[in-house]
Amino acid sequence: MESRIDDMDDYELLDGLIQQQAMILIAASTAAVNSDAFFSAQEALNDDQQYVDDDQQYVDASQGVKDQLVMIRNPSLFKTMTNFTCEEFEELSQLVCPVIALTARTTGEIRGLLGRQPKLSPQQRLLHFVLYLKHDNTVIFDSHCWNWSKSSACDDALFVASCINTALAHEIRWPSAEERRRLAARTDFKGCLGFIDGTLVEIRRPSSKRLSDRHQMWYNGRKSMYCVNNTVIVDHDGLFIYIDPGYPGSFHDVNCLRRSELYQNWREYFEHTDQYFEYLLGDPGYIGEEMFVMHRIRPRTVRPGQQMDAVDAFNAVHGGMRVRVEWGIGGMKRKWRKLMKKFDCTIQKFPHYFRACAILTNFIQRRRLDMTATEMNAAPDDNDWDDEDNVE
Repeated sequence: MESRIDDMDDYELLDGLIQQQAMILIAASTAAVNSDAFFSAQEALNDDQQYVDDDQQYVDASQGVKDQLVMIRNPSLFKTMTNFTCEEFEELSQLVCPVIALTARTTGEIRGLLGRQPKLSPQQRLLHFVLYLKHDNTVIFDSHCWNWSKSSACDDALFVASCINTALAHEIRWPSAEERRRLAARTDFKGCLGFIDGTLVEIRRPSSKRLSDRHQMWYNGRKSMYCVNNTVIVDHDGLFIYIDPGYPGSFHDVNCLRRSELYQNWREYFEHTDQYFEYLLGDPGYIGEEMFVMHRIRPRTVRPGQQMDAVDAFNAVHGGMRVRVEWGIGGMKRKWRKLMKKFDCTIQKFPHYFRACAILTNFIQRRRLDMTATEMNAAPDDNDWDDEDNVE
């Protein structure tokens, strides 16, 4: 009797499961046939996909280019959107736009008279690149804003970056011997030309066939992210005078320095004599490179009997001076937010973008400091180590 009751309970449970599955199938089939009755397709799309139609077309052929240069009519809005004043952008256009107009995007050679002309003018292409770096826009969003194809927007960003690096290469250069003498006499650290540091920029995991098997090289365990390490040197005015981007994120700052052209030919960059020598200020990570990098004194390296007050005072002055490179890097990343997010380009293209960001930062900084690309602030001509030696 009891077993019969258990069988009846099993049958009832089975019937309930069958009815439940049937209801799910009916609801699923109804949703598949009449999906518009259940949800709006527009609400299911994210910010990028809402600009994509059924044919995957990003350009409205019935309309022309959406000219974003109209922002220049509102100077305050234009500066907020681009980091440039109207006058600065006009000066930038005069220097870069001729290179953009005369260079073929695909070959990099002089553009011929034949062939299809670009949809955007050189100044529009320059503004497109500036907005791309400033706001970290996706390519799909940019193509929608300009009514431009996605592939053209992506390829043209790299092309304009290369044009900026060519036209404004003089913005990042190592000071001449006379300029180094002036820099060396501007602070209490006689001979100090600037400040060196490394900075990381997050990237996606390398997926190319050549790099995917060695993706661990680009992973930084301390930051727990795939990134690129870049060496930068900033002078006393916050201007970049040397950059070396594109090293794997697992490399230490000193390893990046040892692979740079600056390290291989450091005697061509720094003057060393018995009476005068030049150097950079760096963090303790650059240990072992004391021939041209001065770092703070670590307490464990202090010998017994030495005065710790003098060591602490030196470290305090050293840190107060070296922080300028942190300000320089932070100012560049704040201006170009593309460097603060996950950079979505290949590792081979990244150095072009990073150099363009540093050049544009120097371009703005020089104009704000009322400097030109070939002049530096004057300083006293006294380059001796001890002023008392000149007292008769």
